[in-house]
Amino acid sequence: MVARQKGSPRSAGTIWVNPHVRDGMVLIAVLSLTLLRPESYFDVQTVAKDVYAVIRNEPTGLAVDSNVLLIVNDQDVVMVDANIGPESATATLDALAKITTKPVSTIIATHYHDDHMGGVETIRQRFPKVKLIAHESTPAAIEKLLKPARASMIKSGPDMADYLQSMLDKGVGFANKPITDEERAEMTSDIHIARRYAKEMAGIPLPKPTELVKNNLSLKRGKRTIEIKFLGEGHTPSDLIVWLPNEKVIATGDLVVYPVPLVGGDQSNVPAWSKTLAKIRDLKFSTLVPGHGPVMHDDAFLKKLENLFTTITNDVQTQKNAGKSIGDCKNNLAFGDLKKEFCGDSIVRRVLFENYVRMPAITSAYTH
Repeated sequence: MVARQKGSPRSAGTIWVNPHVRDGMVLIAVLSLTLLRPESYFDVQTVAKDVYAVIRNEPTGLAVDSNVLLIVNDQDVVMVDANIGPESATATLDALAKITTKPVSTIIATHYHDDHMGGVETIRQRFPKVKLIAHESTPAAIEKLLKPARASMIKSGPDMADYLQSMLDKGVGFANKPITDEERAEMTSDIHIARRYAKEMAGIPLPKPTELVKNNLSLKRGKRTIEIKFLGEGHTPSDLIVWLPNEKVIATGDLVVYPVPLVGGDQSNVPAWSKTLAKIRDLKFSTLVPGHGPVMHDDAFLKKLENLFTTITNDVQTQKNAGKSIGDCKNNLAFGDLKKEFCGDSIVRRVLFENYVRMPAITSAYTH
């Protein structure tokens, strides 16, 4: 899981929303039982020859686990991201074992958040020689942001789970109306992830990168080239993408998240984000594996994200130039059309948009 840290509901890789900020019987037994089986949390999809995407299928919600890319080479396996903690990382490794017996030699971290790096230690226990490659800003971010965020989530996660459970028990949704099926599924998943994270991550060492990337690093594996690139800031200052030029496959981390992007006021760079996304589109990928959400085969959603961040940046700068404060911007700018575009009538997505897009993106656009 991970509450999104970022000075706003998300930061260093964890995502919770403050109960008082909301706009506003547990799920059927079959789903509740399903959520108890780690192997049911994801699907393994072949995206190219010997390249597999582990795609999370928990409901869109306040707590999330990351997708993982598995690149099976002649002698080894390179992983992109490492899940949120021991249970999910172990399930990913067990799925990998059904594909190959080759060892995992390298983990590439797209950024420092715990939903992408919480499983590193678990993978190292099975493969002690594994390397961890990350952006050069990652070690400082781990110490300054991830460390306190992890401690906070271990402490507050159970309370958040209890709060959501009380809503389930009362049959009340985010808008203080009768709970919907979508909200039941989302809350059930969030409760499970939050409690699991608090239990699993206590005592887990912080990840320690063994190799750092400033701009570009190329790994050669036989005829395969694995390019690790820093194309610019967006989600965090540490964002890396992984590009397989021969296969036209790209893993973006949380620079791309579907259906609602993850923004943090203090750690994201909304004005730069659109430019970074444009560079991703310039690679002319055939397959994109996002940090969260389904595999994509075109750039339509990236264009939507670019428009979102550009619009927010321009509208906030207009307000700022007119002498308005951040508070004024948050009161004045609702971005209703954009919310409708990304959320439709989904109550859950609207809660996410308010807390993980509108509020923190205004802060980011104002301060950059």
